[in-house]
Amino acid sequence: AASDVYKRQVIHLLSMYEGISISELLKRLKVTKQSLNRVLKDLIKLEIIINIHSIKILNIYKINKLIN
Repeated sequence: AASDVYKRQVIHLLSMYEGISISELLKRLKVTKQSLNRVLKDLIKLEIIINIHSIKILNIYKINKLIN
């Protein structure tokens, strides 16, 4: 699904650019705020990131499982 692609892209950007802002994610992904918000909420539910205001990668194991 498209959201899985966005999840992978968000995870990749978060791992490459620590502290990347929401606006920078929007620019790099070329998606709407609504689409990005949906993906970030999914990643929070999967416990991969902490929250939208303080984006930090939590669980590398879960990331690898999601990507593979």
